[in-house]
Amino acid sequence: MRARGKIMYLLFLCMACMVSSCGDDGKEDWETEEEEISQSRFSLSPPEWLIGTWQDGTGLITLQCTENNIIYGTDMASIDFVRYAEETSKFYEQDPSIGKVVLRDEFKGDSWYRAVLTFIQMGVESEIFVKVEKVSSTEIEVSTEDYSSLTTKFTKIR
Repeated sequence: MRARGKIMYLLFLCMACMVSSCGDDGKEDWETEEEEISQSRFSLSPPEWLIGTWQDGTGLITLQCTENNIIYGTDMASIDFVRYAEETSKFYEQDPSIGKVVLRDEFKGDSWYRAVLTFIQMGVESEIFVKVEKVSSTEIEVSTEDYSSLTTKFTKIR
């Protein structure tokens, strides 16, 4: 049941990404001002021990960490943190009064990592959150809900 809830949550996030990424700001890439570039480019920096591909015990959910991004989800629906932030930010650039995207927190230690992307839309904040705790070199525990202590155990597959 818990995995099913996570899959539904990921599907919702992917649908929100598709809806919010529609449209074009009408500017060519070379016309973009420096200030706008800083608002629409995001990069995460997970610790070295986290880089790789991890899978939960059911084999349904995968966590892929690269040097500058995290992709979390299933074969059918996933959230690419950096791509989602960039696409949403580009949408907001069309009318900055609508909202913005902020990399709120990114913390890392020898055995843990946390990243929070905050979306502010018309004064209302929402977040995409990931917290990872290292259990061993081949096992981690992941939480995607800041308000919950529930975690999912993942095993490194590559």
